[in-house]
Amino acid sequence: MSQTLGQRIRQARKASGMTQDQLAQNIPVSRQTVSSWENDRTQPDYETLQKIAALLGIGVAELFQKEEPVQPLPGASQPPEEALEIFEETPPVRNRGWHLSTRQMSAATLAIVLVVLAVLTVWHILPKVDTPPLEWFMSEQTPAENAAFLKLSASQTPVVAYAYPQGTPPRWSFRVIMEETGGVPLNIQQITETFFSHEWFGKTVAARQHYVDPWVIQQHLGSQYMGAGEVRMLGLNLEGDSHTAGVGIAVDTPDENGNIQVFHIFIPFENP
Repeated sequence: MSQTLGQRIRQARKASGMTQDQLAQNIPVSRQTVSSWENDRTQPDYETLQKIAALLGIGVAELFQKEEPVQPLPGASQPPEEALEIFEETPPVRNRGWHLSTRQMSAATLAIVLVVLAVLTVWHILPKVDTPPLEWFMSEQTPAENAAFLKLSASQTPVVAYAYPQGTPPRWSFRVIMEETGGVPLNIQQITETFFSHEWFGKTVAARQHYVDPWVIQQHLGSQYMGAGEVRMLGLNLEGDSHTAGVGIAVDTPDENGNIQVFHIFIPFENP
């Protein structure tokens, strides 16, 4: 199975004996940015990839997936020269189907231009957030050996908006249950909320992103440290709008064995 760009960056960093903090300081970016690259939540631009490759002592090409050349099928051969000559000498066949008049072509071109302009206008006003896609938040995670594993779940699914005065934005109140099941203590370093809006052109898009204040984490969990097998609950009271589809929760957790992982879950909302 081919590796992702993030997995190749992590592999090259570990092979060089460099930590995420050391790589981040030399680029320079934040350690969270390096963690996002290695977990394929975001990707560095080409100029940054050149810096990464230079720091890790490798070529930029080694960070990209190498493609194997296409092999011909067994028994396949080139067509004989006679066939090529016949093909080159064969006169083109005139299309005897229907033809558009100049007026029809002008009208069709105008219609296409108007559709393209409408799509571009709508796309311009859509909210855009540089964040992992919905599929990432919904993907299944499996425990790694000798590493902590944070199992995330919601107190209810979907979360139903509670009663609110007419004309005010809807609100959702629920708890995120966090259970350490890998048998390794960890620290909750950062929690990110990403709000998703209902489908635009058949795709649910990220509307806005919010970092949970460390003080809120401390108040709700009592401590950002979690022992092996511990269960904690984070209470959230979130405000959205009539298009809100749900929220993606991402939890950055370095553990006592030096593993840095990002655990995630998508929690759907029942929109009033």
